Amino acid sequence: MDDKIALLNFSDDILNKIEKTRLTKGIISFCIELPFRDLIDIYSIFLEKYNFSIFWEENNNISFLALDKCKSVQLKGPNRFQLAKDFNDKTLKNIINLESQYKFSSLTKIFYFFTFRENSNKYQFDNDFSILEGVLPKFLIINDGKNITIRMNIEIDPRISIRDNINEFWDIREKIISSKSQNYNYGNANISLDDFYKSFYKNYPLLNKQISAAIKLINDGCIEKLVLGSKLIFQLKKKLNIIQILNKLRLSQTNACRYLWKRNKENMIFGASPEKLFSLKEKVLQLEAIAGTEKIGFDMDTFLRSDKNLREHNFVINYLIENLKFLNIRNYKKGEIKVKEFGNIAHLCTLISAEVNKICPFVLLEKLHPSPAVCGFPKEKALDYLDSLENFDRGNYASPFGWVDVEGNADFRVALRGARILNGEIEFIAGSGLVKGSICEKEIDEIKLKLASLANLIFD
Repeated sequence: MDDKIALLNFSDDILNKIEKTRLTKGIISFCIELPFRDLIDIYSIFLEKYNFSIFWEENNNISFLALDKCKSVQLKGPNRFQLAKDFNDKTLKNIINLESQYKFSSLTKIFYFFTFRENSNKYQFDNDFSILEGVLPKFLIINDGKNITIRMNIEIDPRISIRDNINEFWDIREKIISSKSQNYNYGNANISLDDFYKSFYKNYPLLNKQISAAIKLINDGCIEKLVLGSKLIFQLKKKLNIIQILNKLRLSQTNACRYLWKRNKENMIFGASPEKLFSLKEKVLQLEAIAGTEKIGFDMDTFLRSDKNLREHNFVINYLIENLKFLNIRNYKKGEIKVKEFGNIAHLCTLISAEVNKICPFVLLEKLHPSPAVCGFPKEKALDYLDSLENFDRGNYASPFGWVDVEGNADFRVALRGARILNGEIEFIAGSGLVKGSICEKEIDEIKLKLASLANLIFD
């Protein structure tokens, strides 16, 4: 009875606040704070209930779980970043927050997942499966490390019952409060690792031919850097346990951003990205150059002095700095090159930061993507060579995904070290950065290492 009274009081309070706004159209947004609960435990409750969901988790940073859509746009056709900006501006302009005070972490956010390249007349996808979207979620569950916040966005519409939506919000609240820690260490048998390696070595002759051709282009002076990818596809024997995979990623990829974008039960992308494209928080812009790869166990001092890896890494640093200058951001600070570990893989990492008064996140996306870390250098020439050398469309591989909030803060990652489930199949893509000094066999081993880093968590 007490809970029914609490719901009634909460519902009446929200309805009274809405009435005071005198809105006849637009979006109202409100949130409440709850005691801390584990985000994966919460997701295990709602994964099957909601057709659409997003999972985003980082250690020592805010993490999110988005459920269902309030507003969305397909990022289809040319000028996708402008299309996203127009949707972002229009949507955020129409949002009325019912709270007078709120924390940075709980600000209203719109999430975006792009394709690697424009879907224009030059690059036509075979279908819309790879075309992703911008989404203002209906429910956003936020973990700030201390508390859980639930935010709800409701579009004002005569056909929509506000009270029914508030009841749904309250039901989520109750389920979160009553959620308990789970054990996810049970089996997830699907495809054997033997099958995985057989598929990789079956693809070996083609990959060897492609990488050898790319290295020749570099050695002949046709291009300075090229990031060449390889794709493997498997038929799933049964449905994967996504919650268990997310838990394994959490345990093995502590420095990465663990992500999942579920469009529906037959179409989802997940993984653990090692690469931040940029983050923008309260006038502080941070970029991350991630390039140069070694297996954990290799001597890290030797890795830091490797001419080949430093050459590969410096292309990314120089590209990021040149684009900052182009945007008239000259007060940047470049950190020292460090080794950062992601599971059984280590990368060279350099942090670049700057204070900015005001900059549009979508302008940054337009200028920074794709960087030499995932494409090559020079960019346009690299894209043309990838067309001729890669025997597949990248789709969403190595594309930017992230969020923008109501105050213009943003965080975008690169969709790497991941897999895609689509209509009963699972596909993996991984690439290797080729520069002068690259050796074909070592580059193939690097691609195998990256593919296996995720396959080992899924296959038995």
